[in-house]
Amino acid sequence: MFNRFKSSFMHLYPKIKLFTEIFLFIIIGIFGAGYMRYTFLTFKNEQAVDILRITRSVEATFPKENFRTLGAKSGDLDKPEYLAVKKNLEAVVRVNTTARYAYIYTERNGKLFFYASSEPAKSKNYVAPGQEFTDAKPDNKLSFEDGKERIIFSHSDARGNDIIALVPVKDELTGKPLAILGIAFNPESWNDFLLVHVIESGLLIVLLLSALFLLYQNNTKNKLLKIEIKEHRIAENEIRNLNETLEQRIADRTNQLETINRQLEFHIAEIEQFTFIASHDLQEPLLTITTFGRLLHDEYAGKLEDDGNQYLVYVLSSVARMRDLVKGLMDYSLLGKSCVMTMVDCKRVVGHALESLSDSVRESQAVITVGALPMVHGYELELGLLFRHLIANSIKFRRKLVRPEIEISAESLEKEWVFKLKDNGIGIEKKDMDKVFIIFKRLHNRNEFDGIGIGLSHCKKIVELHGGKIWIESSHGNGCTIFFTIPKRQISLKNR
Repeated sequence: MFNRFKSSFMHLYPKIKLFTEIFLFIIIGIFGAGYMRYTFLTFKNEQAVDILRITRSVEATFPKENFRTLGAKSGDLDKPEYLAVKKNLEAVVRVNTTARYAYIYTERNGKLFFYASSEPAKSKNYVAPGQEFTDAKPDNKLSFEDGKERIIFSHSDARGNDIIALVPVKDELTGKPLAILGIAFNPESWNDFLLVHVIESGLLIVLLLSALFLLYQNNTKNKLLKIEIKEHRIAENEIRNLNETLEQRIADRTNQLETINRQLEFHIAEIEQFTFIASHDLQEPLLTITTFGRLLHDEYAGKLEDDGNQYLVYVLSSVARMRDLVKGLMDYSLLGKSCVMTMVDCKRVVGHALESLSDSVRESQAVITVGALPMVHGYELELGLLFRHLIANSIKFRRKLVRPEIEISAESLEKEWVFKLKDNGIGIEKKDMDKVFIIFKRLHNRNEFDGIGIGLSHCKKIVELHGGKIWIESSHGNGCTIFFTIPKRQISLKNR
């Protein structure tokens, strides 16, 4: 009976073996598919976190006050705030190789409108400020309503498939979104990264299947060891190739950045040289026009009719103004040239500035109070020019029948000095505070106040030459306070 059972078993053994192999492969296949899906979802979530992290870091660089000034309208095109936002978006695409384009938009009356985008003006995908976001998805508007971050996968538009991150730019006071920053990432690089991990998990399953199958077939350990060694060698070669590729990409990127920096330095030098040469060469023909204009005036002033005399006066006054503009431009281009930074006593520099303005101070009967000022590491000539311009502006833009009062002081912070010049003059309207630093930009008629509109441009360039920043706090008719900072590089804490 036992022999008959053994014979039957041996007869059925091939079928049992085949069934067992098929069963094992089905079980392992189900396990492998589940494991690969788990790997896919895990790394997809990690990608979303990385994309949002990049977008948050970009959002943090946007000054929130720019969006309070801009209205997402066509009139924003010439505003410095729009240009600042535009440059920020362009820098995002330039620095992040995985980013395809970036844009920022807001909501108005239930519709979405663009502030700006990274696309150049000549691009077919360019969007102008104030242009309506007509192909927006529900998530675009929903992020503005609930203020939540979102990732949109497999988004399709005229540019193709993208992975888009939406991050709200929130008001620091109210916490409500001022705008939504959107960055579209090229999905190929992210998908390649994801595919590598899915393939790795698949290889792990293949290795497991191979090991079980070989054990089930009673293959020797030597064969299994050879396969593992082969797989390890392949992995090592892949890692080595990836490292070499990565090192080459880093070297290429470094060379590109160095080339861009050299080109930028060259262009800046060219612009400065052009500005100096243009302003210098313009003085000779202006001098000639002035000389012959005066000769005409002296010789023919009594022989011309009233209109002729008036025209001649207009010519001479215009040439004089042009000469002042050219000189101002040349002085602006020479700021910071051929100078050496030294320890500068700001108290003494202010004293010299007041001496040079003694006639204006005496004529206006200005009361100037100078507090404790520090020693700083900087350019003495330029710092003197800075204080002279600021004090002269406070005297010039005084209120009628009101005695000018000017206070100059400094405050020590951890890494910088904050200088403050406060007056009781006519003040500046909020909408004009950024315009005053634009070269040759005037806010008043020349009949009201003289000058060519370059003084505060000089001040801004001098402060930035020292690595600081300058800003204004004022309201129209209530005086003006100008702040600027000088970093504490090699600074003595001695006060006067």
